[in-house]
Amino acid sequence: MKPPRNTSPHNKEAEEPERSTEELRKLLFDNGFDRVGFADAQETPGAEKFSEWIDRGYAGNMDYLARNAQRRKNAQKVLENVRSVIVTAIHYGEDGAAGIANPSSDHAEIASYARGTDYHRVIEKRLKSCCRLLKERFGGDYRYYVDTGPVLEKAWAQKAGIGWIGKNTCSIDSDNGSYFFLGVILTSHELKPDPPAVDHCGSCTLCLEACPTAAFPEPYVLDARRCISYLTIEERGEIVSELEEKMENLVFGCDICQEVCPWNSEPRPRSEPDLAAREENVFPRLSELTTLTPASFAERFPQSPVKRAGFRGFLRNVIISLGNSSAGTGLEHLDRLAQRADIQDDALLSGTLERARRRLLKKTSAE
Repeated sequence: MKPPRNTSPHNKEAEEPERSTEELRKLLFDNGFDRVGFADAQETPGAEKFSEWIDRGYAGNMDYLARNAQRRKNAQKVLENVRSVIVTAIHYGEDGAAGIANPSSDHAEIASYARGTDYHRVIEKRLKSCCRLLKERFGGDYRYYVDTGPVLEKAWAQKAGIGWIGKNTCSIDSDNGSYFFLGVILTSHELKPDPPAVDHCGSCTLCLEACPTAAFPEPYVLDARRCISYLTIEERGEIVSELEEKMENLVFGCDICQEVCPWNSEPRPRSEPDLAAREENVFPRLSELTTLTPASFAERFPQSPVKRAGFRGFLRNVIISLGNSSAGTGLEHLDRLAQRADIQDDALLSGTLERARRRLLKKTSAE
């Protein structure tokens, strides 16, 4: 007599792979994710391009990317028994929340993704909860990451059908544009893969042409060392004057290559409430930002991505933006900052301030 067939939830996948895959997808949808895609983990997408990008020095001082290169290129080195990769997406930003940078304005610009609560906090908490529920219901092993783990999120997102990697190196979804956060779950389950996303950039080069600092040496390749997002966040030292004057009024991150993308021309889905922009972070006044101290900076940006730049880096960015602003008020603010002892004693900040003053004086004499 044959033994009774095991119909436990842990074996449902083996019996009905497509059904269990869709049940798993539904669980993730029900727990707050806007998009969910699956890919097999046999071959890591984008591995060779990533290695070439590192070798060309385009990662700048982000040495952690090179340190974890082998793990990023092989999912088995991250989760030994991995068989599938789950990619999730959550939209951020709302209609009207973004705008083209205006360097003559007395307002600063913070990238739209950084105007609310740090997405790592929100999405990691959600992924952790979902992985616990998945394990309870389906069994197996899970490991999740949000932007900081040794996985090539955008490459996996393309393989899982979430969105293709555009010429500006952002993940783009033809239905909802590129304003979304990615989360990745590695799992020991073998899930039915989704069709990969198809590139729809075509002959368009608007993003490449719009970049003020010419950070794209070629389509689909970003030289982070010239990217305003990198300069305002990852670069902690002096920024060369050639790039400073092109950073406009951006004090943290940059959306320019996304703002001009035709796939972002339609109204965006409303943001996840936990990630909604805080009103005070939508085009804040430079005059307000110049008054910040280390203590008030921490209070002004609670649980915010902006904290990654650190107070010193953020103040450097504010000073650069003042040098690119309207001459009258910009000079007043810079002269006031020049009286501060913490700036006088800091070679980076004092040097940045002097270059900003020279830019404004040159602009004044040209008028």
